[in-house]
Amino acid sequence: EAALDAWRVGRGRRVSREDLAESGAVSPSYLGNFTDLAAELGGDARRFIAALEARSDERAKRFRRDKLEELRSFLAERGCLDEREPIAEAEIVERVVAASAQLAEPAGIAPADVRRRVREMLHILGA
Repeated sequence: EAALDAWRVGRGRRVSREDLAESGAVSPSYLGNFTDLAAELGGDARRFIAALEARSDERAKRFRRDKLEELRSFLAERGCLDEREPIAEAEIVERVVAASAQLAEPAGIAPADVRRRVREMLHILGA
């Protein structure tokens, strides 16, 4: 639980077409292109919003700033956008080692084993 809680910091859930449609900020004329852009960015809301802000992608050039802010707020409320910096893998590992010490040590589980398992889990999560 400690590993997942730490891993979630700065990592929201993936942006979907439904999120964009339900936001009220994305008109039907932008929906298809923005859905494609979000998918190209792995659904990462931070990268998606950054791409819209930069206006470097042709699909975002005419998107209004007020709608961008509306979309940013909606994605944050929806759990897609967490603007905190993600916690580094090494920090997550050490948090889990500390949190699990009272249970792991009496059970004969060495901190090195906990570290290895947490790193494996983070690798699966794509951290």
